[in-house]
Amino acid sequence: MKTAQKEIDMKGYSVKSTVKTIMLFTLSLFIAIGIRMIASPIVSYAIDAPYFNTPSDGANLPDGRVNEAYSYDLSVTTRGYQEEEFLMDGAPSGLYITRWGLDANRRHPVISGTPSVSGDFDITIRIRLERNTTDSTAITVHLHIDPATDPGTGGGTGGNAGGNTTAGTTTSSSSTSNKAKTSTSKTATIAAPALTPEQQAQMLAEYQALLAQMKAAEAASAHQHDYEWVETKPATENDNGEILYRCKGCGEVLYRLPLSAFGVFNQNAVTKITKAGQNATVEISTARWISFHKSVFDALAARPDVTLKINFLSDGYKGDPMSVTIPAGSDVSSLPDANGYAGFKYLAGIFGTTAQ
Repeated sequence: MKTAQKEIDMKGYSVKSTVKTIMLFTLSLFIAIGIRMIASPIVSYAIDAPYFNTPSDGANLPDGRVNEAYSYDLSVTTRGYQEEEFLMDGAPSGLYITRWGLDANRRHPVISGTPSVSGDFDITIRIRLERNTTDSTAITVHLHIDPATDPGTGGGTGGNAGGNTTAGTTTSSSSTSNKAKTSTSKTATIAAPALTPEQQAQMLAEYQALLAQMKAAEAASAHQHDYEWVETKPATENDNGEILYRCKGCGEVLYRLPLSAFGVFNQNAVTKITKAGQNATVEISTARWISFHKSVFDALAARPDVTLKINFLSDGYKGDPMSVTIPAGSDVSSLPDANGYAGFKYLAGIFGTTAQ
């Protein structure tokens, strides 16, 4: 008989084993076990019956409500190795008992579902070892299911162990002696959150502004507009102003135009020249502007007896203070350019300049 060989590497060592050797070892093992069984007495092992940890027999389960999901975990201990099954009788339609999971030797079945009928129910829950119709453990528990919540009045959610629902408006009470339960409904009152004085003032201001807009719109549609030019912000030599074309009746603004600060600067120069005394010298000083408009030279041409002295900065809006003087009787009509302006540095190039 040929001997088949197989080489096995295990943790770096090489061990050779033959099929013949394996067969002889197996036969020896069977003989040894048989002798031990004949010599040993027959021993029977008892399997402890499974039992409930929670709930206890006669306990009240948390309340439920029609058309709302329900779930309750049971805690069961089994010490055997056979698979057990869980049975439930007397439960309302829509509730079932199923196996949730397994944690070591502790089983956790669960009663779950959505009940479709209300009332009080005595439910028998049974643990039975699989394929064993006689050996089982059973308890009876009590369950109350409230009617479906009326959408118009609100309601609480079932499932609190004490039997009282505080999340909504439904209150249930239970008695363990007669298992009778009653349910009453009340209309829920929801209070608006309190506003701080600042929030109240802001809301009032927004309301008044909206009311004013509505009244203005109503008035505007009820009359013919009569517009006029109104100066709302006077201009100065340094700041622009504003003029509006506004309705006298409703205040609607059709046009909004700026008033030029440069225009004020030139107008003030014209006024000083026009009102100057005989053979006077008018002095104009500025740290912002760099030229005159044609209107200034027109006023100066109308007063040939007036000398005009201009104080300005050498480099536009910055630099050293300088002065240029236009003598009385000078021909100023040709000084403005094609756009009607004459710069101070241009005038200094014609009439000369002095440092201040």
